[in-house]
Amino acid sequence: MRPVYCILASFAAGFALAYGGIAAATISIAGAIALWAFAEPRASLWLATAFMVFLFVFFQQTAPLGEDLPEEFLYWGIGLAIITGGLFVAALFSSTVDWRRAKDRLARPASLAMLAILLVILASSVYGIEQGNRSFAVLRQLFGCVLLPIFYFVAVALLRTPADAARWLRAVCWAVALGSLWYVERLSLASAARGSYYREQSPLVMYSGAVAVAAVCELAAGSGVLLRFTAAAQCAVCLLATLLMGSRTALGSFLAAVAAILLVLIWRRWMLLLALAACLIPVAAGLAPYLLDRATGSRGVAGQIADRFIFPLDEDASYRGRVAQTAVVLAMVGRHPVLGAGMGSENTFVMPDGRRLKVASVDNGWGYLLLKMGFLGLAAFLALAGFLLRRGLASLGSGAEASPPARPEAASVALLGIFFYALVSFLSGPIFFHFSTAPFIAVVLGALVVSGEARAEAA
Repeated sequence: MRPVYCILASFAAGFALAYGGIAAATISIAGAIALWAFAEPRASLWLATAFMVFLFVFFQQTAPLGEDLPEEFLYWGIGLAIITGGLFVAALFSSTVDWRRAKDRLARPASLAMLAILLVILASSVYGIEQGNRSFAVLRQLFGCVLLPIFYFVAVALLRTPADAARWLRAVCWAVALGSLWYVERLSLASAARGSYYREQSPLVMYSGAVAVAAVCELAAGSGVLLRFTAAAQCAVCLLATLLMGSRTALGSFLAAVAAILLVLIWRRWMLLLALAACLIPVAAGLAPYLLDRATGSRGVAGQIADRFIFPLDEDASYRGRVAQTAVVLAMVGRHPVLGAGMGSENTFVMPDGRRLKVASVDNGWGYLLLKMGFLGLAAFLALAGFLLRRGLASLGSGAEASPPARPEAASVALLGIFFYALVSFLSGPIFFHFSTAPFIAVVLGALVVSGEARAEAA
């Protein structure tokens, strides 16, 4: 059945691309994934992420920068809405869902916090309309925000065991790694042809950083030789893609998440950590000035890439613009503390070059959360993060007797690492509430809840 359906779906997408263009092809592929959800809903759960990666790689025409949204975001959103509807309905009627277990998960503190976030999202949308915010902006931001609770609840229902969560994560890692490999080849060839560093921004970079973290966790968790080799290859490809796309946030979040997860894993071996640090810190202190000078002083592509990541913070226009926007957002939140300014609200700030920008988003996830949902939304989100961190830490060590390729123990570490990564990345944008990333993060959160069950049951 699978090969036949794949062939038919490919023909439909090709026909739509030939006669209707990219938009028609996007919607036809989304429709095929939504229909497949009724046959294999868990497969469609990772296909939803693969769908977004496919769009980033092949159908992105303009970078998501500036005041105007890229034109393709409209039909990307329509396609994702079709997949979301298909998955939600399929999960409700799927015979593979253990509703007794699903109801137990939905009664857990993390799920109740997610329900609180959903209620705040709906309330802030109504408040945004009452405030006179543009209806289209309200609906667009409402759609991006509700994807988080919807995909979380779908994941909690469809992922029956920690092994299911591990299989989902493995499929997603392959999809993202292949998309990152395409970007590595594309940007490398473009840089070689130009003789200088060619940088192209894409939402894929968030996924690349997350999968790089998952790969490091796979290596640290002690899997088999084949899985270690696979994880090392995925990590190298995703990190190289991150460097070539020039995302300082993704690279910094990767380093922070890896440091956090390694500290968690060696919690009981802190003496080894102190000994290692005592040996490496003097070496690093001696080599750092030399290496930084060599990197930034190079006139080749490597030097240009280094310049992107090594710079005086107070001279960076992007950073100064974010600071200016944050000051404006906090002032608006001070006037509307409970639910913020509501969905669809806009903020106007002055860039370092004197330009005035009026935008509906915020280049800081915490600022976005406060502006759109106020302190109620912040409280619900902090509660969700706290419950999930406790659940994720409790899940470590579960499923130790599972066999490759779906070892829940390694997957539990990877899921926790991705969650650390997402929390750090939240400083640079509303990744928990943007349609291009929210479904992936939501399933990670649901999988964290599922991955802790083996440990809980064993106890």
